[in-house]
Amino acid sequence: MTGGSVRGDLLDLGGDWLALADGARTVLVALPAVVAFDGLGGRVEPAKAARRFGLGYVLRGLGRDRSVVAVTDRSRRVVTGTIASAGADHVDVAVHPADEPGRAAVRRGLWTIPYAALVTVAPAG
Repeated sequence: MTGGSVRGDLLDLGGDWLALADGARTVLVALPAVVAFDGLGGRVEPAKAARRFGLGYVLRGLGRDRSVVAVTDRSRRVVTGTIASAGADHVDVAVHPADEPGRAAVRRGLWTIPYAALVTVAPAG
């Protein structure tokens, strides 16, 4: 990851992402950013139903919901805002304060983050 760690119970898993329950929040983790896992049980059951949709599908869902998120990239930068769009290889985040809706009047920019640089997406705040 970025020298930090994310803890939680596995909620869901896709080909290039996983979702962890970290208390009351769900953290989306881009699998290419994972360096190691700690605390896995000694025996792992085979997946019963692997998700076929990719990271872009999950991010587009967050964008449709207008969820305010904090996006962390490999440089440890955290951008807060709403997902404006998610393409095949990148996500666009409309940057705004976490306590403000993503209206044009409060936007502070539009950040494009390649999936290769994406680490986590979590609820802001």
